[in-house]
Amino acid sequence: MSRTSFNNSFQILLLLLSTSVPAVSCSSPFSTSFPHQQACPKPSSEFSAQVSPRMQWCVVHDVEAEAATLSWSKIPSAVKYEVQIKQEDGGDFTTISDSLTSTLVRKKNLKPNTQYFARVRHRDALDWSNFCEPVPFQTLTGAEVKRLENPKVVSKDAESLTVQWPTVPDCESYTVEMRSDKEPLWRPISDHLKNNIVRKKNLDKHVMYYFR
Repeated sequence: MSRTSFNNSFQILLLLLSTSVPAVSCSSPFSTSFPHQQACPKPSSEFSAQVSPRMQWCVVHDVEAEAATLSWSKIPSAVKYEVQIKQEDGGDFTTISDSLTSTLVRKKNLKPNTQYFARVRHRDALDWSNFCEPVPFQTLTGAEVKRLENPKVVSKDAESLTVQWPTVPDCESYTVEMRSDKEPLWRPISDHLKNNIVRKKNLDKHVMYYFR
């Protein structure tokens, strides 16, 4: 029996998020620097020179009964980000943080089996941008989610990373996905890996990657 389902597969994170009920996963960020699902629509190209453009991306992933992770595309001119969340049944958005410098945040203490909306904006040297369109997501009913250990980088160079993770007994194949600071959406590397190690080539320099 194939073990590519949540209970029998392993997913590695390269930096990004999904809006559907997520796969059971663990994640670790890695950079090639040496030595060192639902997305918001793209903004209009028309905006005031005194106002930052709308945030382009916001993705929700790794949703559990009482927690969810949000990530978004990196804005080169951004000095910080603000993330807000609200429940489906009305009320105003509340701010999780308005001083984030990374492109990922984990929100805890959510209600099980509840629909939420999340949105993100950034601030540059001029002002705050507009928020992206709210992204909906549903927390789980309360079933326990078992996560695998974080993957480890076993080797890297300027354009590739080799990642390894603990083996799963009786597992016939593994599924690996990746994302980066530049693109928050997860994309598969392979869903038929027989070994617990993979090398990803042709990566950009000085970019943070996530695997799952």
